[in-house]
Amino acid sequence: MIIFNACKKGSESDQEDKEDEQQETPTFYVKYKANGTLITQAEASALRGTSTDPKTLTLLGSGKDGANPKFKFVTTETFIGFVPGLNVNCSINSSDSDYVEFTNSAGLLHTTVKDSDGMHVAFFELSYTKDGIARGIFSGKIKAENGSIVTITDGEFRVKFTN
Repeated sequence: MIIFNACKKGSESDQEDKEDEQQETPTFYVKYKANGTLITQAEASALRGTSTDPKTLTLLGSGKDGANPKFKFVTTETFIGFVPGLNVNCSINSSDSDYVEFTNSAGLLHTTVKDSDGMHVAFFELSYTKDGIARGIFSGKIKAENGSIVTITDGEFRVKFTN
């Protein structure tokens, strides 16, 4: 009796596992859709201000080695402090110290400083210490000086304070 047993290299489930691994979200990230196009920043971090009055918080995201597209969110401490549950609205009506910037892949800067609709940023986790974590969501509209508007949807971040 002769039995032939054949197997192919790498089953379909092995291939699916590899694809799932490639699509996993990194530990620290800034990702969003800009006019419907998904952008996942290769580099993501947060900075605490060096002054204690007012305290500031900056979230940064960019392509590899600081390349475009870039995302930047800056805010100052509110009366409730930097705590989970913090919600910040950034628009032309916000203070100069609360804003979002988006630089597209062509290098065109969009900012909430020029947009009356603006963006909303909400924090679910916020530990304002060195190596602390900031995690939340964001969405809204952001405008360039030339009048072009980018709609940001499905924005998520999980970043680590580097200082």
